[in-house]
Amino acid sequence: MAREIHPILKENYFLNPTEDSDDEFESSQHEYLVANPHEIFGVYALRSVQEYSKFYSFGSGYELALGALEILFDLDLTAEEIARKAVEAAAKFNDGTGLPVEVHSIKAKR
Repeated sequence: MAREIHPILKENYFLNPTEDSDDEFESSQHEYLVANPHEIFGVYALRSVQEYSKFYSFGSGYELALGALEILFDLDLTAEEIARKAVEAAAKFNDGTGLPVEVHSIKAKR
């Protein structure tokens, strides 16, 4: 997926893939999570992939959000409530994390 998105971003959206002249690969300039009901993968700018077991967080304040996720994960909350509360916790203590929180949900195909 990441290899397919990269040329589209370059050709259609003028992605500047240069980060460091020593990089072996062109950067996609973004990081994202791919999740399904069974697993979570983080995809990084140079298209390396990391698997996570329960949850993960990216961006400014991510360490604070991860701490909140550790506490919230086993509570009787929806995924949206957990995500919102984790970002709100990060925003409370990290000035690079801004509010309001915007949560988007996607229904899983069964």
